[in-house]
Amino acid sequence: MKGNKKLLTIAVLLLLIGVSYTTYAIYRTNLSGNATVAAAKWSAKLKKGSTEITNSIALTGADFTCIGDHSKVAGKIAPGDTCTATLVADLDGSEVDAKVGVNLVTTGVNGRFTVSLKDASDAAVSGEIAVPYGPNDGDMEKTFKVVIAWDSTDNETVNPTDTDTLAGTDIVIPVTFTAHQDMGA
Repeated sequence: MKGNKKLLTIAVLLLLIGVSYTTYAIYRTNLSGNATVAAAKWSAKLKKGSTEITNSIALTGADFTCIGDHSKVAGKIAPGDTCTATLVADLDGSEVDAKVGVNLVTTGVNGRFTVSLKDASDAAVSGEIAVPYGPNDGDMEKTFKVVIAWDSTDNETVNPTDTDTLAGTDIVIPVTFTAHQDMGA
């Protein structure tokens, strides 16, 4: 009988294990992978004409077109002249709305000069300009004009000391360019 009890116990255990697998089945599915999202592109360049400015903004006489015909040498300003240099903020390739700004530091510029910033249509610019996203080449470009005018009344008879002091010197106007994503209001 002792052997029968052992055999009976083993049979009951096997029966219980078999029943538990069929009665209490658990369904499982495991999947793994990655979630991927591409980051929008950002591209901001400042150009003089078609030439990209890479390290620092350096507008020289050759970059300016002068009107007034008082200076007889190209790229030089004289009393009565107005000179304009063109900068292009190029955000083509960016995949977000942006804002750009060009800032002219006019404090410390001799009072004989008027320094201003204008857009492509010659409207005065202050602060930042919105550059909405556009997929085509040229959609995300904004033109700025740096305008320097020398007062026409500043001549040898009105202010000889000031004019003589400026003759042959460089007039320096610090310029900064900023571009950032437009996050809306």
